[in-house]
Amino acid sequence: MKAHSPFAAYDIPLQAMPNGEHRYSFALKGDFFGLFEASLITEAQIQVDLQIHRMGSRLDCTFRSEGSMQVGCARCLEPLGWPIQDESHLVVQCSDSVSELDSDEILVLPSGEISWNVAQFIYESIHLHYPLRAVCDEAALPCRSQEPWSEQGLLTYQTSDNSPTDPRWDRLKHVNFQ
Repeated sequence: MKAHSPFAAYDIPLQAMPNGEHRYSFALKGDFFGLFEASLITEAQIQVDLQIHRMGSRLDCTFRSEGSMQVGCARCLEPLGWPIQDESHLVVQCSDSVSELDSDEILVLPSGEISWNVAQFIYESIHLHYPLRAVCDEAALPCRSQEPWSEQGLLTYQTSDNSPTDPRWDRLKHVNFQ
């Protein structure tokens, strides 16, 4: 008996697909991203709609992603709902000779391929929207980390001139560097 793959829900049948337009829909949550080893996303609510236009051995694919993922604020580590809205295009060509289709914009699959799993492409296209630095201000939320660094907060962290200093540092004040 064949073991059920967690990626089986993302298989697109190629042999049984007639020419014309086809639509698929995927609801992604944190468990989808947990299937990948190095995923930065742990929580998400993303809807991916895939539209495929098949013309013989060529598939013109349009992936539309919309939703949000949880990222941590770079200042206060507060979880933020980071919005995602994307449209990605991919051309898939079923061919036995890869050399004639030497391009980065075309994914070449062997002619006898039964199905194509879109999970990796969806995963990568959504990770491209993961921010390098997420801050509460950009999500229109108040950031907790700004409170101690306000002018009043900084004044409380300054030392007064009356506090005793280490005599070793006092000797360095008299060094002439000229």
